[in-house]
Amino acid sequence: NIRNAIGRSGEVYLSIPPRRSGVGKVQITVQGTLETLDAITDDPEPISTLTLIQVVDIINDQMLLVRRN
Repeated sequence: NIRNAIGRSGEVYLSIPPRRSGVGKVQITVQGTLETLDAITDDPEPISTLTLIQVVDIINDQMLLVRRN
């Protein structure tokens, strides 16, 4: 269940554009499995590859909303 990712920390795999202007990817462990999932951010700056992030919400039951950790 992707909702179990809320509050979890992970790492940016593919840079995330700022202010929901595009989609990046993060790697995060959910229910014991390492997953690569789509992610967006509200941050005013892009979040670059290898940056640590935290999941703050799930959008449309499929996309992670993240912030820098």
